[in-house]
Amino acid sequence: MFDRLLLRFFSIFMVGQALLICDSVFGAYKAPEPFLKNEVVQVKVITSAVPRTVSDKKWSKAQKQIFKLHTQQTVRLNDRDANEYLKNQKPLELHVRALASAQQLALLLEWKDENPNLATGNETRLFGDSVAVQFPYVFGEGHRLPYVGMGDDKYPVVAYLGRATQKGTLLRTTAAVGFGSSTRQKKSQAKMNMSYDKKDKMWRAIWYRSLKEGGHSLKQSLIPVAFAVWDGDRYERGGNKSLSSWKFLKLENLKASEKYLENMAFGYAPGDLGDKSKGKTLALQSCAACHHFEGVTSALSDFAPDLSQIGKIATFSYLRDSILSPSEVVVRNLNQNRHYSKVESSEVGKRGYPNNPSYLWYSKDQGGKLISKMPPFGYLSKEDLSNLLAFMKEVE
Repeated sequence: MFDRLLLRFFSIFMVGQALLICDSVFGAYKAPEPFLKNEVVQVKVITSAVPRTVSDKKWSKAQKQIFKLHTQQTVRLNDRDANEYLKNQKPLELHVRALASAQQLALLLEWKDENPNLATGNETRLFGDSVAVQFPYVFGEGHRLPYVGMGDDKYPVVAYLGRATQKGTLLRTTAAVGFGSSTRQKKSQAKMNMSYDKKDKMWRAIWYRSLKEGGHSLKQSLIPVAFAVWDGDRYERGGNKSLSSWKFLKLENLKASEKYLENMAFGYAPGDLGDKSKGKTLALQSCAACHHFEGVTSALSDFAPDLSQIGKIATFSYLRDSILSPSEVVVRNLNQNRHYSKVESSEVGKRGYPNNPSYLWYSKDQGGKLISKMPPFGYLSKEDLSNLLAFMKEVE
C-alpha cells in the first residue's frame, strides 16, 4: 500500500465508469487523464483470495472498465462465409474488472451475445464462442509492446484462450511470436470458467492465475493486456475475431516506472498529435501505393497489411515505431499460398505454381532476420509524423 505521506498528494475521483487520478499515483510524471480513462483498469488489491465465481461479492470492490473490440483486418481466413460476416461489423463492448491478492490476479470479462455457441467434438462447422487474454512475456521500462496480433520475433506473448464447449470451458495456454506461431504450454496453472446468462444475454468469463508462473511475472505496477472475442455464429476462429489494442492493468500497491508510463501514454499528451486532415493527405501520398485504408483500395489486395481500422487496435507508439522503423516489428502474413507466380511453368503433375514473392511482407537477411519490405520513414518531420499519427489513429 502507499505510504501515508504520499497519499496527501493523491486525489482519486470517478469520471463516468473510469477511475481517474488527479495527481498521478505513478510518481512525478502526471499521466494524461484520457489515457487513464480509456486505457487503464485499476486493480484493487484484496487481503483474501481472489474470487473464482461470477456471484462472488468481492467483484463489487472492482472498478468496471469498458473497452471496444474491433474486427481484426490484418489477416483473413480462406473461408468466404466467415469473411462475409466481417463486413460492417459493429464494435464489441467488453466489460473488464480486475482484482489481485498477494499471490494471484483475477479478471472478470463480460460481453453481450444474442446467441451462445458451444463447440462439439465432431461438428466441423460449429464453432464455440471464445475469449482470450494476452500478456507480453517481458514488459516494463526499456521494453516496447509486442505486436498485438500474437506477438513478434523480438517480443513473444503468452495468451490464454477459453472456448465454450458442451463439456464446459476448454482453456489453452499458448506462447507465440507472430501469426501462425502459437505453441501450447502444458504447465500453466491458469484457470478460466465461461458461463452464459440467458436473461441478460451475456457471456461472463472468470480468468485467474498466479502473479508469478514459471519465468513469467505479472507482479508489476503497469501490466499490458489485450483481449479478443470470437463469435461462433459468424464462424469466427483464428484471425477472424474482435480484438482490443493493448490496454493496462494498474496494481494499486505498486509504483510504475515514470519513463515506462510516459512511453505507454504516448499519444495522449498535448502536442503528441497533429492535424488529421493533413495526415490523410500525407497517407494518400505515401501509403496508398501499398496499403488499403478508409476506402482507398488502389493497391493490390494482400500486397501489404490492410490498414483499415488500424487505429482501433494499434497503440500510438506502435504506429509511430512502424512508420519510423518498420523492421522493428515485422508482421507475418498468413496464407502465402493464395498468390502464385505464373511466370514459371507449373509442370503439371509434378508441382504447382510457386508462391509469388511480391506478396510476402518481409524478406530475410543472411542471418535469417526478418526485414520489412516497407521502407523506413525516419526522414519525416516531427510535424508530418504527428499529423500522420492523428489520421492513422482514426482511420476507418
